Amino acid sequence: MVTPQQARNIIQRVLGKSSVEHKLKHLLDAVAEQGSSVLLLQDQLDVTTAIVIQTAVQKRILREWGDCLLMDWTHSTNNLGYHLGTGVSL
Repeated sequence: MVTPQQARNIIQRVLGKSSVEHKLKHLLDAVAEQGSSVLLLQDQLDVTTAIVIQTAVQKRILREWGDCLLMDWTHSTNNLGYHLGTGVSL
């Protein structure tokens, strides 16, 4: 289990001190793998409002057991200030 402080430290180490755009690109590159998908949702002003990442393993689980899908969203935000969502295929 990773504590919130450990998560902040890992993110800081990975992202370093650069622009927000560079940090986001670096983060997405770090989680990218063959077969994964990333969806950026933007509003009318081209402001990114959500980033959705689906790994190859998550896609496989959805294909095999996707007849029942549970979406679990945390209340409001976590202590790092961003919304969390988890899709679970049952």
